[in-house]
Amino acid sequence: MEKRFIRTINDYFPYPIAANFKVLMTDECMDPGPLRLQYLLRTAEAIARFLGMVLLLECRRYIEANPEAQPPRALVADFAPKLRKPSFGSWIHIAREGSRWLASEEIELVVPEMKHIFFDDRRKETPIKKAADKLVEIRNGLSHEKIRAFRASDFEMLCTAVTEHLEIQLEHLDFLQDISLGYVTSIEVSKKRNEPPSFTHRIKELSGHSDDFEGSRTTFDDYRESDAVIIKYERHDAYLNMEPLLVFDAEAGKASDIFYFAGFSNPRKTSYLGCKHGGDFTSDSCSRSEEIEREITQLLSLFREEQAS
Repeated sequence: MEKRFIRTINDYFPYPIAANFKVLMTDECMDPGPLRLQYLLRTAEAIARFLGMVLLLECRRYIEANPEAQPPRALVADFAPKLRKPSFGSWIHIAREGSRWLASEEIELVVPEMKHIFFDDRRKETPIKKAADKLVEIRNGLSHEKIRAFRASDFEMLCTAVTEHLEIQLEHLDFLQDISLGYVTSIEVSKKRNEPPSFTHRIKELSGHSDDFEGSRTTFDDYRESDAVIIKYERHDAYLNMEPLLVFDAEAGKASDIFYFAGFSNPRKTSYLGCKHGGDFTSDSCSRSEEIEREITQLLSLFREEQAS
């Protein structure tokens, strides 16, 4: 992979991906071994998780705008168990079936490239899908017992294979550098006589690997949700609310961080893991517990199997 593209990933890809990828560039992870293999697979899973979350919430956005829309059985089959304990493979499944459905509905996505991320417009498998399938196969073939028996040559072979498939994915996901992932902290309204209102959004920018999130002040003609992680794409004004699958929290975990959804025992107790230094927390211990419970319950309702087409 070219050094220029490595810098692009580190500086401009969405934080949940870039934070994992950056570790691969550290001295401790440079040589093939258990630590490099661990972070190669963590980065691959971070990509699968991000794609799955974005496409699931693109589906939610479509259903909310079109209440008559019914997601296909391939997407909603065993949806609750998949969401209750999400895995590498289940995020790939959700992303694949979500993109396939949205493509068949011929709708405009917030991130248009997501529509054909696994199958092109001729319904042929893309390099991203082939690489994702290989990565899931490798990950599912590993166990703690098997890894303990590995020799140096085994780690070298696996690291080489995972690196090859990971690089294919990243190179075909170069459009992610154009995604603006941000946390809207507050909105200020300005209204002058005989003029339409304007809405200035205070936003933490969540791009690149650093958790020293830069701030911005962006003015729109209408408002986005506040206290929410959103995706905006450079080419148009549409946006996607990532709650409750990506949340920003400064108090619930060990440190301020972006936390990703990691499953639930019930909607009142949803688990979150920090992308970097945040540690973990469950929603029943945070100030937004009722809001998260309501959002998780709605997802389960929108994608329940008995309503599938």
